[in-house]
Amino acid sequence: GRVLAGRIESLRPGTKVLFMSGYTTGGAPGASVPFLQKPFTPETLTRKVREILAAPAAQSAILVADDVPQIRRIFSLILSEAGYSVVEAADAAETRQSLRAGRIALALIDLNMPGLEGLEDVRKLGSDHPDVKIVLMSAAFGPTSSGNPHALGVDAVLGKPVQPGVLLDVIHRLLAPQPGGNRPSESPR
Repeated sequence: GRVLAGRIESLRPGTKVLFMSGYTTGGAPGASVPFLQKPFTPETLTRKVREILAAPAAQSAILVADDVPQIRRIFSLILSEAGYSVVEAADAAETRQSLRAGRIALALIDLNMPGLEGLEDVRKLGSDHPDVKIVLMSAAFGPTSSGNPHALGVDAVLGKPVQPGVLLDVIHRLLAPQPGGNRPSESPR
């Protein structure tokens, strides 16, 4: 169900999802995800659907831009389970299209993606979308390296392979609300 919901979200950003399960343990996807325990009555279903439809749509999502489908799926699963809305892109053209469509708060971008001409293209994406946090990923940085984001003109750098905890720590730090409701302003851009 989570994988299907992620695919639907990547094809139709903003689509609302209601998870349902009859399992009493391990069935609920998380506190931030709409969930209905089976069995339920038609009235309970109707009330839950109305509640979900009345709720405002998610304001922002995380873009996972990588040309390797397995990496996109793994990152999407990690992020979805952490309560984030995820949009996927397989190349630079899809990345640009997703950023232009709006509602992206943070973009995880692989440096070696088809159509991406290196750091200058990544910097251009950042300057074209200054409200989007840019996290550059590459195996060239190594799994324990955090690189130098300021020198590269991005908000953060992650070496591949990246551990789920490290990925989530970086995202939480970049998207954490600041006093007054603003996101961190430590961006080098």
